[in-house]
Amino acid sequence: MANMAVVWERVGRQPRQEDFSPPISRFGPTPYVRHYGSWRKALEAFVAAATSGDAVALQPEALEQPESPASPQPQRHRTPRNAGWRLRHKVMVRDDFRCRMCGTSPAMRHGVILVLDHIKPWSAGGETTFDNLQTLCEQCNGGKSNLPMNENARGGRGDGPAAQAGPTE
Repeated sequence: MANMAVVWERVGRQPRQEDFSPPISRFGPTPYVRHYGSWRKALEAFVAAATSGDAVALQPEALEQPESPASPQPQRHRTPRNAGWRLRHKVMVRDDFRCRMCGTSPAMRHGVILVLDHIKPWSAGGETTFDNLQTLCEQCNGGKSNLPMNENARGGRGDGPAAQAGPTE
């Protein structure tokens, strides 16, 4: 009934069966018809609950409670996980085609492969945006894994002690 109250309020009139579809409604009309026997009887039951003062059955807050507190809702992202070629190139140009942790680049050491990394990890809700991406070599990216980057911990463009020590193998 709470779902029907939400739909009725959003459409501003007595809802029809076709009004019960996402994003307005969490349920289609079928559960109402199955439970009450017909669409008309479902509407009559709703009106009866509304006029009798049964406010608990009509509370929309009942719809928004999570199913179980142990299972949090999955994080929804606005951007895809992998960056497109254009964004990838822009980030690497900004970072001078160098690893932002150790400062190495393919021009300095043969076999170095540069990859893009999320500063705020994807698994923690980080988006694939220019400001949240950085260039890392495969070795540094594998060591970082999904740990968040701290601005103070970032060596950046070859000015840290690891970059001055030279290549390690």
